[in-house]
Amino acid sequence: IPGSTVVTVEPKQGGDIRLTIDSDLQWFAQQTLQDQGKKLGAAWATAMVVRVADGHILAAADWPSVDPNNVDVTKPDDLGARIFSSPFEPGSIFKPMTIASLLDMGKITQTTKVTVPSRFSVGGAYIKDSFGHATMKWTTTGVLINSSNIGVSMLAKGMSATQRYDLLKSWGIGTETSVNFLGEDPGYLADPAGVDVITQNTQMFGQGVTVTSAQMAQVYQTLGNDGVRIPLTLVSGCEQADGTMTNLPATTPTQVVSAKAAQETVEMMELVVTEGSAAPVLKIPGYRVAAKTGTAEVAQNGVYGNKRIISVAGLAPAEDPQYAVIVTFG
Repeated sequence: IPGSTVVTVEPKQGGDIRLTIDSDLQWFAQQTLQDQGKKLGAAWATAMVVRVADGHILAAADWPSVDPNNVDVTKPDDLGARIFSSPFEPGSIFKPMTIASLLDMGKITQTTKVTVPSRFSVGGAYIKDSFGHATMKWTTTGVLINSSNIGVSMLAKGMSATQRYDLLKSWGIGTETSVNFLGEDPGYLADPAGVDVITQNTQMFGQGVTVTSAQMAQVYQTLGNDGVRIPLTLVSGCEQADGTMTNLPATTPTQVVSAKAAQETVEMMELVVTEGSAAPVLKIPGYRVAAKTGTAEVAQNGVYGNKRIISVAGLAPAEDPQYAVIVTFG
């Protein structure tokens, strides 16, 4: 344009984004999900491994996933990242989180005694366990080892809808993780102002609430880190040409529950592995592991059907957790 000034700005060489992903671990997770998913006849699966100390995501695997050599054959549902974008009802992997909060509030101890009936009446309906039983006398630890929905409901008895909501919200339930992944879903957590009394109870053991695998990985990272949540991240920073790292992610810690409450919960989770019904599957020779299984019913048209989502979430080694792991098949 006549009379205008032309300004030339020399381009500046950009840096390289460095992910927290461990490529070998990611490959192993992808292969293992595929193999086990086919054996189980699952439609999909996810797995995440998080380093407890800093929230770094070392593996974030989805199956089925996109074939980069032939993207056109990938089904639309498999184009995204379920681990961040597909919430599900978690079931019993929720229970350690609830128990840790109740411990922290001083409402229970590891040895609090509870008499658990075969059914627990609430709001004109009833809650039952996944297995039939007579009236049982359990401690808090026994409730977790036996994964009793009734037991958890009784331990949380007396809490208001707002208290229950605040408990779950403090762990990040109902909120996207700090990863800020494209299309990340916050899951569903009912507003305490309108939630019915049945859902108030079932939320405590993972029904009537939805989460992503990433959210649950964050929960277990917090349990393993003495109750301190370190925001999850997929990016360790941007490496410049001279080797310096810039744009490092923020890692503001949050004390969700006390170290004592977290440690006592991990101790009980280790007993789930050594003494629970899933012990033959969960035990790893030479390692102390703390874990919890979960089997969640899938709601179809507002009614629970015969489809199930199964999960295992845990920490290793149990005596000094370094890694949080969650694996889910649907």
